[in-house]
Amino acid sequence: MRGTRCVKPCPDGGGLNQIMSGQSIVKHLKNSDNAMVFKRLSNDLVGFARGKQKSYRQIFEKDNGKWRISFRLDAAGDVTFSSNDVADAYRDLGDMIHNGISYLELGLREGEILLLDNTAFLHSRTHYTPNSQRLINRVQITNTNLNLGFIHE
Repeated sequence: MRGTRCVKPCPDGGGLNQIMSGQSIVKHLKNSDNAMVFKRLSNDLVGFARGKQKSYRQIFEKDNGKWRISFRLDAAGDVTFSSNDVADAYRDLGDMIHNGISYLELGLREGEILLLDNTAFLHSRTHYTPNSQRLINRVQITNTNLNLGFIHE
């Protein structure tokens, strides 16, 4: 679970939240010519590194009867792949997310809070001027007894 609180919005209007449903992404993959992308990214591990932190995980993972999605498509760290096929599937998913999946786009006003199940939704933001003095507080809530994720069969 992730919480975001807007302390000061971006004065130039950028930095809007973009939210995409993991369930919609899986449905789109399974109902298109990209079913192999889902299969590959739910079976093979992808490596993520940022500084000294490293992890390996499936992009789509089923746990306690629910699916979870874990995906990054930005320059915040290094991504490694076990094979060229996995790298191709990851790129295909990124292209599809940016070009073929609908998303909700919203801006937070000062003091507003957005709570998001980080395992069921992907989130990104629109471009904003780096020196625009945008200020957002974030908190990651872990080790909960909540059964997070989404259902898709």
